Amino acid sequence: MITNIDWTTTQRIEVTNEDGSKSILETGLTTLYKPEYFQEHLDYLHLCNPTKTFTLINSNIMTKLTQQQLTKVKEQFCLNMVDDMDLNTLKDIVSDQLIQSYDDWDEVEFKDEVISYYNEETIEYNKIVNTVTNSPYSSYGDYVTTNPETNTDYGVGK
Repeated sequence: MITNIDWTTTQRIEVTNEDGSKSILETGLTTLYKPEYFQEHLDYLHLCNPTKTFTLINSNIMTKLTQQQLTKVKEQFCLNMVDDMDLNTLKDIVSDQLIQSYDDWDEVEFKDEVISYYNEETIEYNKIVNTVTNSPYSSYGDYVTTNPETNTDYGVGK
């Protein structure tokens, strides 16, 4: 899969004017720019503007996060991902996670879970089982009239 690669990074430089007022200069630098060249960049800015002082505010150098900070960064990333997803993608992910979570359950455990979810006896569980097994019996135990041996054709719709 081809992804967009961001080859530039924004660097914020605080500019102190000769009267003491400050402003922010944002400059785009390539991400391949070696960190030691940042000072050379600042020196060049000062050479071109000798009455001003230039100080790098952010250097985009990764700092080591605490475990708590890393957890919060992961949580925020997940929230951002969910915000960017459409409903079908969310449904797919939740379905995959649920299927995976039930993977190790045996039939009795799973049946109990379905019954507990629907707050009833076995009606919904039987419906699901009959759908999967293509059983000719409805969830109520009645013989379904789509059986070709018992289905009478009254010519409706022909």
